[in-house]
Amino acid sequence: MDLNESISDILDSNLLFGRTFYENLFALYPEAKTHFRGVNMHRQAATLTMTLLVIENYRAAERPAMTTYLRELGAQHQERGIPTEMYSPFRRVLLETLAAFHGDRWSDELSLQWSTAVDHTIKEMAKGYQPEREAE
Repeated sequence: MDLNESISDILDSNLLFGRTFYENLFALYPEAKTHFRGVNMHRQAATLTMTLLVIENYRAAERPAMTTYLRELGAQHQERGIPTEMYSPFRRVLLETLAAFHGDRWSDELSLQWSTAVDHTIKEMAKGYQPEREAE
């Protein structure tokens, strides 16, 4: 299995992956719930699922529109009060959820592909944070 097959399985899951991810995130990091007050979690699961598609494609080649999207996503996270320190727990839970979702199809190679893609994405999202907003 490679990243393309992984994302195909996730897209075919009809948001199961996204819902499972947020259940896992809130179970391990209940403080993260504060950042999702008033958020439609069904819509959020869909957003995460589609963002994974961007992450998967972004890894292959840096594209200006994807860079802009990820930086805007970072700015939105900052506006919601999500500190960049939450990205590490997000990364951990995302990779654990991916591994559990794929079961015996998960491999060291797939883990490396996702880790690389997620790390690159987090780096770009963090660039969307504005220092003057951090102080507010």
